[in-house]
Amino acid sequence: MNLQDLRDELTARATTTDDQHTDLLPGVRRKIRRTRQRRFATAGAALVAVALAAIVVPHALINAAPDPAEPPSFTQNGFTLPGDLEGDQLLKGFAAKPGERHAEFTWTPTSKHARFDGRCRKDGEATLWVRVNGFTVDSRPCMKDSGPMVATGISSNSALWTDAPVGKPAKVTLDLVPFEGATQQGDQQLAVGIYQDQANAGQDPEGPDLPGDYVRDGLRFRKQNGYQTRLAAVIGDRGVTEVKTSFVPTGRSVVVQTLGTPDDYALNGPEYRVQVRISDGTTVNGNTGYGDATQASTANQLQLMATPGKRLTVTARVIVSKGKAGPLSRARIGVGIYDPGEQIIEHGISFDRAKDYEGTKYRFVRSIVVPATQRKVQLTTPVGTPFLWVYGSVGLGDGVWTRWDSLTAHQDGPMSGGFRWNAEDLQTTPKTVDFYVNAGTPAPGGKLAIALYTPEG
Repeated sequence: MNLQDLRDELTARATTTDDQHTDLLPGVRRKIRRTRQRRFATAGAALVAVALAAIVVPHALINAAPDPAEPPSFTQNGFTLPGDLEGDQLLKGFAAKPGERHAEFTWTPTSKHARFDGRCRKDGEATLWVRVNGFTVDSRPCMKDSGPMVATGISSNSALWTDAPVGKPAKVTLDLVPFEGATQQGDQQLAVGIYQDQANAGQDPEGPDLPGDYVRDGLRFRKQNGYQTRLAAVIGDRGVTEVKTSFVPTGRSVVVQTLGTPDDYALNGPEYRVQVRISDGTTVNGNTGYGDATQASTANQLQLMATPGKRLTVTARVIVSKGKAGPLSRARIGVGIYDPGEQIIEHGISFDRAKDYEGTKYRFVRSIVVPATQRKVQLTTPVGTPFLWVYGSVGLGDGVWTRWDSLTAHQDGPMSGGFRWNAEDLQTTPKTVDFYVNAGTPAPGGKLAIALYTPEG
């Protein structure tokens, strides 16, 4: 996934006319931060070597320790793959027999850091597809010795690892698909090298499983998520389009967190949402994953008002918000309900006393609450400190659309009620952020609100 992919996705989603839009910018920002570009240091290393050679005396060169041996190459059926690829060591190699258009083998992942380098013996008018348990990890036109592609790196938060868990044997398949109208190539040969992805080694943005986490097939709801404590969670089997659980609110609000994997792992495929219905009549929408990554972030949370002590049923199901969709054979979905922690009540609205967002802890500063009939609430931003602002509403009624304008983005907000939040960078001059009604008529007694939070300490 690259930055242009993300821009294209954001543009496509901004034009959708679904029942309810969700806030995509924070997730896109995180995607951009997690987009890793492989660094090529060959030229720099060569310059260092030349400089050292110019100052090292001859006998030192003679006594220097030998360079470490390169990992051995791999040869099968006359096809050779390098043992080292830009510093990444070969974990598993495979070469099909000449003329095979489909081949498969078994590979057991040992970590969530791998890159896949598919190759063809000769140029041809065809595409090589490499899949792991049905998940596409590499696809490219057949070119002799085409070498690695940047896109072959698989991140640790990829949906691949829900289909191919670490430590369990997985089926890797190679398929040769001719271009439309092209002639079959009976002598083509396919191969793939699976390499340790050193560029991403040690990067695990989600972190390890912790005691009390709800984990299923590599997907997870934390027991404790910052100040939030899980009340209930459920994750469905692959292909299941509806899941249910129940919970009892312990305070005046709860946080709804959806989770999912893409069905076809393609940015331009059908757009799925996870619709959440609560037995008190509330309905909200969340995202599944997109690109090749699972969606499991605080940017996709929605906070709702609640009545303490009353057990409620929550149902999550897949809906299609754009385009036509076929059977959901691969997607997984889930929903978690969290208690947000200690609250502050102002103007009849419950706000979190503290929030934890992407590793930064924030404390409540103040809130601004206006009647929804004013149709807009605005916050003048602080100067000299980064900040987080919560925006949302209560009691708007059905069919009311909202929108939020941050310092860097403009997106649709929660429909008919609920709260979301966004972090902003330090500002040197005062600016404004807005939350407003942009369609529909708010019900009498409805309120619009913004709350300001600044980092602890």
